[in-house]
Amino acid sequence: RKKLKIITLPDSVTEIGDSAFEDCNNLTRIVLPDGITKISDSTFSDCWNLTNITIPDGVTELGEDAFFHCIGISSITIPNSVTVIGDFAFAHCVRLCDITIPDSVTVIGDFAFSYCESLVNISIPDSVTKLGKRAFKHCGKLTSLIIPDSITEISEIDLWDCKELTEVTLPDSITTIGKNAFGYCESLKTITV
Repeated sequence: RKKLKIITLPDSVTEIGDSAFEDCNNLTRIVLPDGITKISDSTFSDCWNLTNITIPDGVTELGEDAFFHCIGISSITIPNSVTVIGDFAFAHCVRLCDITIPDSVTVIGDFAFSYCESLVNISIPDSVTKLGKRAFKHCGKLTSLIIPDSITEISEIDLWDCKELTEVTLPDSITTIGKNAFGYCESLKTITV
């Protein structure tokens, strides 16, 4: 398991169980078949050298910890079929700097992008109705964020320690801003409502 570097799964595979490739530290590339509909919990957690993965169009859910601590990933495309980005799905992906969340996503889980220290820009689509707790905590290079009208709450510590965050746009729909939501956002100059 520790020696795996490249994996190509056949088209016959439709499901990959929880933690299937967890801790495959030398895995650099995986090719997933089009029939996969879910990236299960911790499937690629702690695959430190994983740099190349394409999520197939049929995937609807990225499970908890799906890509947790995959420090080699710098860019990933989430297909329009995904509706749920689970808790901690991309947490601690410290090199992740480019990600697009499609309009199909309705849920961004707790800590989903926390500690993505290289993430500069992210756009949350109007389709998202639940933004989990601490979703962007410690995203130190994030510079701006627009929260869509579909969100009603900024949770406790959601943007904690986003040191380069200079501006945030909040919609009229926001009814609650949690404790320390913008704590240690040292560069924050503008919050537009």
